[in-house]
Amino acid sequence: LMLNLSLLFKNGFSYFHQQIDERLAFKGKMIRFETDDQVIQGKLKGIDERGMLLIEQGGQIEKFFNGRILC
Repeated sequence: LMLNLSLLFKNGFSYFHQQIDERLAFKGKMIRFETDDQVIQGKLKGIDERGMLLIEQGGQIEKFFNGRILC
C-alpha cells in the first residue's frame, strides 16, 4: 500500500488509470448514478485520466467527479 501511495504522489493518478479502468465494476453496463442534485441512467464507459466517471447517456458521454452508483 505504501508503495502505491508513493507512486500516486510521485506520478499522479494517470499512472494507475489503465489498471483501475480495466477492473472497474459495471463497466459496459447500464447503471443509475446519483449526484447531489440528479439521478441519471446510462452506460458506464470507464474513467478518464483524472479519475472522472464516464457515463454515456443519449449518445453523449458525461463526466462525473463524485456521486454513487445505485443498485
